[in-house]
Amino acid sequence: MGLETVAHNIRAAQAAMAPPVVRVPGQGPGKPDLKEIMRVLDLGASAVIVPGALSKEDVEAVMAAGAFPKPVSQADGAASAARDGIRGANPFVRAGRHGLIPPSDYHRKSNEETVIIPLLETPAAFEQLPEIMQVEGIKVVAFGPFDLSVAMGFDGVRTSEVEACLMKGVEVARQYGVRPMLPVLDLTAESTGETLKRWEDKGVRLFTVGVDKALLGRAAKGFLDACRR
Repeated sequence: MGLETVAHNIRAAQAAMAPPVVRVPGQGPGKPDLKEIMRVLDLGASAVIVPGALSKEDVEAVMAAGAFPKPVSQADGAASAARDGIRGANPFVRAGRHGLIPPSDYHRKSNEETVIIPLLETPAAFEQLPEIMQVEGIKVVAFGPFDLSVAMGFDGVRTSEVEACLMKGVEVARQYGVRPMLPVLDLTAESTGETLKRWEDKGVRLFTVGVDKALLGRAAKGFLDACRR
C-alpha cells in the first residue's frame, strides 16, 4: 500500500470518527523505518505501529521519530531546545491543517496525543523487555506472535514456548505501566471470541483482529465450495 492509499484510508477513518492507526513497513530486524513514521504522521495518523526494533536503542529511535523536539524551557532559560524528538517540522502538512494551526499548538498537541507503538517479534527484543518498557514516552507495545514463532524455530505455530514468551511480554509491559497489544488471527468467529476472552483475562485490552485478505479469501472459498457441491 502506497502513501497515497494510506492518506485516503486515514481520511476515511477520521470521517467515521475512528482514530487512524497505521503500521509502517519494516526494513528487517534492527532496522525500524524512521522516515515512514514521520510521513504517516504528517498525513494525520493518530498512532503508528513500527516493526523492526530489537533493542532499547532501537525503541528510543522509534519514539524520537514520532515526536517533535520540546520547546526551549522557560524555567531554566536554556538556549537550545531539548533534543528529545527528531520529527521534522512542517506546519503545512495535513496533520497541521495546512498551516491553519499555530505551530506551537500543533507540535504540543501532536506530542501529547500521538501514540508510537513498537512491534516486538524476536527473541532478542524479548530479552530486553524491562529496558524497552522504560523508554521515555512509550505507552503501548505490540507483540508479533507469528514472526516470534518463526524466529524461535517453530515455523509460525503458536507453541507453548511461544505462548509463554508472549505472556512474559504482557506481564513485563503491565509491570511498567505500558499497555500490551496482541493480534488475534483465529480462523472462526467463535475461536476469535475465545482467544480475546483468554487474553483479556490476562490484562490485555488492545487487539488487532483479523486480516482483510484472509477474511475475504475465506468467504470467497466458502462461497465457491458451496457452488461446487
